[in-house]
Amino acid sequence: MTKQEIADILEIKEYRLQTYINDGYLDDTIWHTFDDKRKKRRNFKYKMFKNGDYIGVGTFEELAELTHKTVQSIRYYHTEKYKLRKHTDRFRLVKVE
Repeated sequence: MTKQEIADILEIKEYRLQTYINDGYLDDTIWHTFDDKRKKRRNFKYKMFKNGDYIGVGTFEELAELTHKTVQSIRYYHTEKYKLRKHTDRFRLVKVE
């Protein structure tokens, strides 16, 4: 549901709805929903290895918590750019079906 649709239901303008949100009267989590395709795409599980040693299994977010690294770092380990460079500690992500 978009902000415009909510504003139409409340019979107010969208800018007025945004003012209520900014003032703290409304919680904006209602329209921050992911569509199913995006959610499924980002919730793949991966096995993570460091220099051939098994670290754990989980989504990017779960692996970030487990290794105390950022989610962006974990995603970078899965890119071709990372695979082409030489590293002292080599991380490898294997997709779990």
